[in-house]
Amino acid sequence: MAPTEVAFGAHSNKRALSEASDTSDDTAIPSKEMRSSRPVGFAIIGMGRAGKIHTGVLSQREDAEVRWLVDVAGVKGIDPPASARCTTDLAEALADPLVDAVVVATPTPYHAENIFSALAAGKHVFAEKPLCSDSAVVPKLFEAADKAGLTLDTAFNRRFDPRILEAKAKIASGEMGRVLAVTLVSRDFPYPTVEFLKMSGNIFKDCVVHDLDYLTWLLNDEPRMLRATATTSHDDRAAGMWELSEVHLSMQSGATATLINCRVSDSYDHRLDIFCEKGIVRIANPDGPTGLSFAQHFEKSYHAQM
Repeated sequence: MAPTEVAFGAHSNKRALSEASDTSDDTAIPSKEMRSSRPVGFAIIGMGRAGKIHTGVLSQREDAEVRWLVDVAGVKGIDPPASARCTTDLAEALADPLVDAVVVATPTPYHAENIFSALAAGKHVFAEKPLCSDSAVVPKLFEAADKAGLTLDTAFNRRFDPRILEAKAKIASGEMGRVLAVTLVSRDFPYPTVEFLKMSGNIFKDCVVHDLDYLTWLLNDEPRMLRATATTSHDDRAAGMWELSEVHLSMQSGATATLINCRVSDSYDHRLDIFCEKGIVRIANPDGPTGLSFAQHFEKSYHAQM
């Protein structure tokens, strides 16, 4: 892949980025009054990796009830919660008046249509990232939610990771002085299936988006210049997708950042070094056994974001 450079102008439209990555107190959950009378009813669309994670998290919540698991190919590879019914028909789940919110965890190309359908049915929506494949559609999704008086939230769980929150607080305190440079490494595990990769939107939309989102949020800084490169082994396992990427950022503050993402690892690997005037703020990869998945590495954040 030839290097791609993007310059960010001062008048760029930031609504889609800021709202799609917003993880403030607004969540895809009805009012406190509704929650006090009964658990929040959820339908989860897409029973791939993310759908299974969200099913497990919500099944442990006393204030939530998983009522439907939806997958057009049938619900496989999971023991459904006792409270849940399984279907291949989204309309069947959306017709349930006790479904208050929908978790969209389908492959990215189907996010937008499922979000529009859920909002049209009067359901709040919590959607996996990226919100959709086409950035031009993002404002339309939020406009539909606003018009219906419903919440549309996007899953950027790393903002809720305790280690990342601690690093953010350290930087925000000012005690380390000005940020000079950042290096961030994420190596994914387990290696995705060919079927997933073909629908993933490639490594930038599937993996890099997480780190780009939380890093700019952690630093409270935005890029003014971006340079990205990517490569692959051309092995059949990659399905023609990139396996390693490098993103180099020049930030508005004058700091620089390098983000490296890779598909190849024997365990999930995540490391952050923030070089400051008075030292380093570091998130080291925990020591431990190999074979840990991204879901295990960020387990606490998946619970906290819900």
